Amino acid sequence: MRRILSIAKLLCVMAGVALCPPGASRAAPDAELAESARLQGLRQWAPAESLAHLALARAERATPADSNSLALALELLARGRQTQGLYRDTLVLEWGTRLVRIREASISRDPLALADAELLLSRILGGYERYGEAPSHLARARALRASRSAAIDSRSSDSLLAEVDLVSGQLLRRAGELANAEVELRRALTVHERFATSRTRLLGLVYSELGGVLVGLQRLDEAQPILLRAAETWQAVGAAGASQLAGTFGSLSSLEKNRGDMAQSVEWLERAVEASERLLGENARSTLIHRLNLGSRLIEFGDHVAARRRLEPLVTPLEALFGAGHSTTETARSMLGIACFADGDTVSALRYLAASLAAMENRPGNHAAGVAFALQWQAVILRDRGDLEGSRRAVELALEQCRPLGATEGPMRVDLELLKMSVLAKQGALTPLATEVAEVSALVDSFELTGTPVEARARVAQAIALRRLGAPDSAWKTALAADAMSRAQMAFNASRLPDRQALGLSVQWSEALPQLTDLVRTRDPGAAAIAWDRSQRWRGWWNRERELRRPPQGGLDTARTGAHARWVAAERHYAERIVSDADSMRHPSVSARLERARAAAEQAEGRYRATEARGGMPRPASEPRLDEILAHLAPDEALVAFAEAVDDTASRLVAFVAHGAPARVELVSLGPLRTARATSARWLRALSEPPSARASAAERELRVLGRACRERLWDPLAAVLADARTIHVVSGPLDDLPWLALPVGAREYLVDTNRTIGVIEAERDLLTPRAATSNGRAITFGGPAFDQAPATGAAPLLALASRGAANPCMPFPRLEALPAATAEALDVAATLGTGPDHALVLTGAEASEGSFKREAPGHTLLHVATHGVVLGDTCATAAPGRRGVGGLTATSSRTSKRRRPVAEPIAEADKPSPWLARRVWLAFAGANHAGESNDPDGNDGMLTAEEVVTLDLRGVEWVVLSACHSGAGADWSKEGALGMRRAFHLAGARTVIASHWSIEDQAAREWMRALYQARAAGALGGAEAVAKACRATLEARRQSRRTTHPFYWAAFTATGP
Repeated sequence: MRRILSIAKLLCVMAGVALCPPGASRAAPDAELAESARLQGLRQWAPAESLAHLALARAERATPADSNSLALALELLARGRQTQGLYRDTLVLEWGTRLVRIREASISRDPLALADAELLLSRILGGYERYGEAPSHLARARALRASRSAAIDSRSSDSLLAEVDLVSGQLLRRAGELANAEVELRRALTVHERFATSRTRLLGLVYSELGGVLVGLQRLDEAQPILLRAAETWQAVGAAGASQLAGTFGSLSSLEKNRGDMAQSVEWLERAVEASERLLGENARSTLIHRLNLGSRLIEFGDHVAARRRLEPLVTPLEALFGAGHSTTETARSMLGIACFADGDTVSALRYLAASLAAMENRPGNHAAGVAFALQWQAVILRDRGDLEGSRRAVELALEQCRPLGATEGPMRVDLELLKMSVLAKQGALTPLATEVAEVSALVDSFELTGTPVEARARVAQAIALRRLGAPDSAWKTALAADAMSRAQMAFNASRLPDRQALGLSVQWSEALPQLTDLVRTRDPGAAAIAWDRSQRWRGWWNRERELRRPPQGGLDTARTGAHARWVAAERHYAERIVSDADSMRHPSVSARLERARAAAEQAEGRYRATEARGGMPRPASEPRLDEILAHLAPDEALVAFAEAVDDTASRLVAFVAHGAPARVELVSLGPLRTARATSARWLRALSEPPSARASAAERELRVLGRACRERLWDPLAAVLADARTIHVVSGPLDDLPWLALPVGAREYLVDTNRTIGVIEAERDLLTPRAATSNGRAITFGGPAFDQAPATGAAPLLALASRGAANPCMPFPRLEALPAATAEALDVAATLGTGPDHALVLTGAEASEGSFKREAPGHTLLHVATHGVVLGDTCATAAPGRRGVGGLTATSSRTSKRRRPVAEPIAEADKPSPWLARRVWLAFAGANHAGESNDPDGNDGMLTAEEVVTLDLRGVEWVVLSACHSGAGADWSKEGALGMRRAFHLAGARTVIASHWSIEDQAAREWMRALYQARAAGALGGAEAVAKACRATLEARRQSRRTTHPFYWAAFTATGP
């Protein structure tokens, strides 16, 4: 009898929530059943199932039939797979149904056994998402347990019924009936809180489920303490509660996402993945689900490339667990389709979405939310392809699926209505459009979404609709309100998010700006200043945050110091992986390894940022207003900020311009954005190519392209700029054009007009005090010994990685020596002299990556003359004497980086690759052996932007990067170019002078000599010194009758105040 009861207790443990009363009787199981039950309790699923199959087969062969052993074997088999969530086939359902039939035959002897079987079958039906079939089994389980209440003590009786309430609440929650789920769960909570000491696991389940229900009902303040209690409970349970602990973290992530706190949302998800991986394993069901959620969150950040990499490996294992058509499997497939679409791969996107819809159609169950989700994205693609009728039909079908779900899918319902609104606007269906505007407002209120990112998205869409309805005043007010909401949410998140995520989120949440900018045309003259002020408040989030990112000083705050050290270590490990795996990034295992390193670096960065926030680091008291900034303009200065203006049909390029004292603000229209970018791209391509033997003909052809660019982009500005001599261009769309190379007249260039044009990261940079002195220490790196062998050797990682599918541009060709770069470093030192600006010169083997990291902090001027190595999408090898290898097309072609929110994704034509720009590396000593070093600090001879941002370069006035493509970067609408230049600014450098193209070695030396001569003559501002260097170099070439092609003198631009 003791053995029988021990088996029963083991079954209770496996069930997680089943309560077997003292004295419960089961027929004696055989040895296989006992061992199978023990192994299930240890979560050793495979051997447990094998033994249960053996016991089942023996029970089926027995004469007479051993119905009790048969039932126990079926229960072990069904509960084992149900606990693991294995629903890929119908076996679990068949076992559960058969178990109920057997228990029915013996109901008179053991009604509680039948109740247990009915409850298990209810769970199984929920796992198959056949929620409509579960209530009858739950009702029967409740009735059977209630009928036995008189025979057992009240505590056991209440617990038996409370378990039914719990299972009922779980299934109602998954079916979307949140109000009914709350009733059931609160009834269970009342009982289980009385038995908290003895029924800890059950109490944790109730807390987790009830908290999740309240999150779905948008009662976030009620949900948070309940979920935190659940987390405490599962932490006390230990490894046995790992899956539930991770699930609770997932619910907390959803709660913070609904609040708009994306930083905390991601942190909870990362904790969920970490807990699940540590306690259950990398391929556990819980781990896979939370990885799926994390990939979905990346899409919301606009990081669709990383999202696609994370989602692609998940579909197959999830399908193996749940089967095709299950909501979890199809969510992964649909999310992967969304990532593909956002990445410009419409063919794959449609394939994934169609496969998801077909799978759900072929599998019984309630798939309303999943079907609505897939239809929503099909509608988006059809709309962007111009099939408005098809898109409208798909939206209506999605709404039919979504409406009955109520508050459970409130945000999706609102997003569907917004999508419908955009289709109606494009169709010109004004009457239903007006109805839809009112409907959206009502839904936001009814679903309690006020103040969330969903409301901000809704207001942006309503502004567009109101404009289409001929109500520009209402559209203007609505867009202003939407911008204010989004900016407040972004301010809340910016201080704690890693760089990459904050950039993506800022683009997602600033969608009102293009609408505001376009609406300026319908307003009075003062509207331009209002729209510009809103734009500049968004611009350069990290300009305000970068001081807090830098290493803590003084060493007093050990928590911050430790968090910073961990971030630096993770970031440098990621940088090392980038270089060592560069030739094999397309191989799945290498890509996954690189993605893990990136995620670890971002997680460490986010945690460092969190320590800053918790430590009460001082933050700016207020943002500067535009009028305060413009008051700092001198009479001969002007400020120009390019922006995108969008209505419901097209995007235009415009420029905000302020000139004079007091400054006057004007908005200058520059035509279609696509045309402006195409015109400038053609000119840039021609500029970056060295002239052939027929240099004069090449220069004439270039001037034709340059004239077209000038007429479209500069001449309209010149009419407003009048006599401004110093022009500050704000980083953003088209910020880094080499303006001074625009042709003027028959033979001259804009540089000949004695204008100074420089780039600043944000308007507020005008408030930065101007440099007053050149005093300080300088350090120059030139002509590194690229063939220098690493100090310690290991198997070449590049060679090992090349066994996979190779990057077409890797391995990089051998870097040739740069004699002029060595001479250039000495030239710079000689020009600076032996005074306060005297330079430390490091060349050859001394010009190492480790030396740069050690020596750069504490100097006021850094000069690097070397190769720039570009991991881009062209594979051009630099000609002899050029400082560069590789090339960029997508990065430098300035394709649109404007993002839409998740409900409103980017069109197929917008195929951004913003992080490709980060792959511009500076080569130091040993670069030809990159990947062979096992230096603990990751010094492999290639300095990446990821490593630069970890340095403390506060006090550095000038960084001069005399290397190819060192200024390359992808522009985002408010943050400017992402790349090596921005990395140095984030590290604290004031001014960065970098190149647009692969420069000729000797020409770079000549230009740099002119740059430092200008500095020595008093041109301490980077833009002023660059303009004087360009003029001096151009004049010298004219005097010596050499070609005046801008390739030789216009490659460099200064950014910074």
